[in-house]
Amino acid sequence: MWQSVVDSQSTLCRRQKAEAAGFLATWSEASFQLWLTTLMGDIAYIVCNLQKKCQKGTLILPDVMTCRGQALRKLQLLENIPFTEGLESKVVFLADTDEQADVTD
Repeated sequence: MWQSVVDSQSTLCRRQKAEAAGFLATWSEASFQLWLTTLMGDIAYIVCNLQKKCQKGTLILPDVMTCRGQALRKLQLLENIPFTEGLESKVVFLADTDEQADVTD
């Protein structure tokens, strides 16, 4: 949508086109902003799953410790590699392909 605003030949003011161009730069596929947003989305996904598991009616203490351990392992893995099922892995993949394309050109 923002790209169509920037490219449009309509009577939009320069300010609107400049704002759209700024959004495109901020949220580009390889931007730091997008990477941070996807990282937080993955962290929220892990914590949400932990919360759901801890709300079961048949929960016992060993189950709590197991769920906690799984969530902590997933969070520790995020320090080194993207979460396999998460959003960050998709963004990193797009950023990697852009860098590879630049190298081969």
